[in-house]
Amino acid sequence: ESRSFLCGEGFPVLDFPSAGRNVYGCHWPGGQAIAELLCEAAGVRPKLHLEAAPNASFSSSLPSREVLSKLRVLELGAGLGVASAAVASLGAEEVIATDVAEAIAGLQRVMDENSLKVRTEALLWGDEDAAAALGPVDLVLMADVTYQRPLLGELRRTLQRLSRPSTKVIIAHTDIFEVKASEVMQVFDEKVEFEHFSVVGRLKPGAEDLKVDIMIGRVRESAES
Repeated sequence: ESRSFLCGEGFPVLDFPSAGRNVYGCHWPGGQAIAELLCEAAGVRPKLHLEAAPNASFSSSLPSREVLSKLRVLELGAGLGVASAAVASLGAEEVIATDVAEAIAGLQRVMDENSLKVRTEALLWGDEDAAAALGPVDLVLMADVTYQRPLLGELRRTLQRLSRPSTKVIIAHTDIFEVKASEVMQVFDEKVEFEHFSVVGRLKPGAEDLKVDIMIGRVRESAES
């Protein structure tokens, strides 16, 4: 099964084949949320609209298309690579989509079928040497990877090795997990200074609305070591 999630004037329709029932073969709302918000910031109108909370002025926190063109971007737990595909289509200088080794063949196939220049790499969260070899990067994307408490510490250590002071971080956390957004922010607080808002959207027309918490921040100066 293939689904088209993103399109707009000057922006290609991207098909993301379903790869099965495993977590990396599913389309997660957080990936769509990051993709669409970045499209909005770049001046591209996505196919499916997310509604921002009334008090959320998030556009200034997201990179413009011009800024994105100068960034090395890495996605943790990319799955089908929706967010990575979006930043690649918007012209990021370099995009690295990472996941467990079993996911890489499917992830690369998605990028190849969409003619996207995205580097795919196996990366286990908590493997600090492997993360250091891929870093430093300018922007780290995490879409619905903060779903289990034991994983949060591993993600934090991985982020530390990927980043430098001023590295930007965007986390999307769909409100369907036992872990809450407040817990995610608390775990990363020593490393990243976040602003937080929520968006509401749906994966396809007629589906139920889902709340996605968006956390955008920069790695603190003291977080490099």
